[in-house]
Amino acid sequence: MYLSQLKLDLRNRVTQNWLRNPYNIHRRLWMAFSDDIKENDTITEDDTEKKEPKSAPFLYHFDTNSAVGNSISPRILVFSTQVPNWSNAFGEFSVLEEIPDKNHIKRISPEFIQTGITLRFLVKANPTKKVKDYRSLFKEELKGYPVDRDYSNQKLYLKGKEKLEELKKGITKEQREKLKSKKVGVYKEADQLEWISKRGLENGFKILNVSIETKEDARAVKTKQGENHEIPKIHSVTFSGILKITEPEKFKTAYTKGIGPGKAFGCGMLLLARV
Repeated sequence: MYLSQLKLDLRNRVTQNWLRNPYNIHRRLWMAFSDDIKENDTITEDDTEKKEPKSAPFLYHFDTNSAVGNSISPRILVFSTQVPNWSNAFGEFSVLEEIPDKNHIKRISPEFIQTGITLRFLVKANPTKKVKDYRSLFKEELKGYPVDRDYSNQKLYLKGKEKLEELKKGITKEQREKLKSKKVGVYKEADQLEWISKRGLENGFKILNVSIETKEDARAVKTKQGENHEIPKIHSVTFSGILKITEPEKFKTAYTKGIGPGKAFGCGMLLLARV
């Protein structure tokens, strides 16, 4: 495995615009690993997690807390299964302070992954769960109520949720069985803690202690034509604390492939350090 550190030049307006859309970041990073990915290609979450052999050979994490001297130096950390060629991605796209060459790419051996080892961890994740799509039965009744919750519409979202709960009381067993499931975000802190604990059980580690920070990565921006353009939305939670490795082989997979959905948005990459 290889770890690259991409230091961002935030004095450059091009950099600031590039960082506004996580798909732009993901597409640009992918150019360092494949000659088939071009600047204007459209890469979706389905491409990153479902299609082979197009699955991205890397994870990334946008780190805004890297301290250099007395200042904060935002960077992108990239964890990959192959050596990247950052000149392919950034040679003609000047958003970095410098382009790392092979001598500045760190090789990481997974030998430290052993049963019983405790590690500090940090991971930005997109906690989701599957629920029945009851809303599809009441499109007219719930028209005007937002489907997704964010910090700008919480009251209206909760009113719609209450109304849906009332409408659900009239659903027959046959209707319920025919309903398809959909992924929704996990918003309550207790549910988020349960989510990360379950991911640990599935991926060979146990959470010893953890704290969480919630963020809504969503906003609207003006296009050149003056129209509102919605940036792709994702509800992210940053978990940090101490974990204990219980099943090394499962943990190796989690470490190299990430945990949870949203990897095209910079989610899923485990950052680890010795306790």
